[in-house]
Amino acid sequence: MSHAHVVNEKGLLGCALQDPAILDDCRVTRAQFLGGAYADLWGLLQALRHDARASQHDPADGWLERVYDAVRAQPGAGKSNLVLGVADTLHLATMAPSSEAWRYHAARIRENAATREVMYACELAIGRIKAAEPLAGIAADLATAAERATEADPLKHAGWVRLGDTMRAVVEAASSTVIDTGHVPLGIPSLDAQLGGMRAGDMIILGARPSMGKTALAVQIAEAVARSGRTVAMFEMEMTREALAHRAAASAAGVSIHDLRGGCLSAHAARRAMEAAEEHALLPLYVDDACGLATHEIASRARRAATLDPAHPLGLIVIDYVQLAKAALRHGEGRERVVAEISMAIKSLARSLRVPVLALAQLSRKAEDRSDGRPALGDLRDSGQLEQDADAVLLLHREVRVNPKCDDPDAAEIIIAKQRQGPTGVINLRFDGDTQRFRDPPPGFASPDSGYRRTERSWND
Repeated sequence: MSHAHVVNEKGLLGCALQDPAILDDCRVTRAQFLGGAYADLWGLLQALRHDARASQHDPADGWLERVYDAVRAQPGAGKSNLVLGVADTLHLATMAPSSEAWRYHAARIRENAATREVMYACELAIGRIKAAEPLAGIAADLATAAERATEADPLKHAGWVRLGDTMRAVVEAASSTVIDTGHVPLGIPSLDAQLGGMRAGDMIILGARPSMGKTALAVQIAEAVARSGRTVAMFEMEMTREALAHRAAASAAGVSIHDLRGGCLSAHAARRAMEAAEEHALLPLYVDDACGLATHEIASRARRAATLDPAHPLGLIVIDYVQLAKAALRHGEGRERVVAEISMAIKSLARSLRVPVLALAQLSRKAEDRSDGRPALGDLRDSGQLEQDADAVLLLHREVRVNPKCDDPDAAEIIIAKQRQGPTGVINLRFDGDTQRFRDPPPGFASPDSGYRRTERSWND
């Protein structure tokens, strides 16, 4: 379902490969895995452990050799993403710094499986409600699913988990260069350096006035995440998928978006654009361009996106843009209340799927009344809830959109107006409007002084 879920499964497999005795105590079944190759390997390990006990041999004696022989005997071993080979299994065995973290991984896998069961029950309930089935029966089935989920692990009652287990996991992740910490790169070095990537469960707001390039930046970030081997689910409610594809092709191939739209590409440019399209066809980057989706529809479609590509776990959800979504509120509710409800639903989605959500947002006209035209945190349109829920708020500004006669028309700024786990400040970039791409300035480049002072040590609570 998410990158974090796969990390837990890989972690538990690595622990069990190091110490087969873990298989007797962890109470994790094959069905509680997401499925695919890791679930198959877990089932294989359980069968080997059972056979060792039945034969009264020491299970630890020659454990890895027996595992490798069994893996090698599988049809298609190592020849596809759906069947692990010996090399993949060896990697799992060596990636865990120790077998002591198995309790944490096992508990998380049980919790994740229970969460998926409740999600499935809720999705069924929505369909039954739309079909006008009796509410009493629907409520009873939901209560049964929730009770089974709670019983999946006694330590998970009411959401309780030992802090020490989580501390052990995060310390192991921080001290290892092999375990994936779950940070997702944005693809722009200066922005990654300032934010430290996007973290699982984070809600990042990217705000701007119209025509500043926020969709182009979102596409560029989505492409970088997909190239890192993670699935990206992009909800594009402002434009069609064809319009989005024009921007992506221009950015990836370095060709003029105006020539691309107008069918005026040279033979060389057309070849580059087609090569970029062929390359992108292999990336796990998916677009849903349905307009006006309600928050529960976004959540349901995002969960389905998590299962689109078993080889690439869900790594990022992009919503373009927040104010175009709908909330499940009564008719007549104020716009501020609607956007607040949408914001809370997006934050809940990020937390439940444990993936970052990049939510684009329109800013109010207040910035246009300022002498320099730069946006501020208070410009988030329609609701202060967006500011409150966000883990980071990025405000995109290009002076040329405010002052067409400015000295540096390619200058762009990302104002980090809020960051829970780091400093605020300004990142200076270059924007090529022809190819719709943002870049760091070249070394030694000095843009005209904008008069905006970088904030080096300002931290948000």
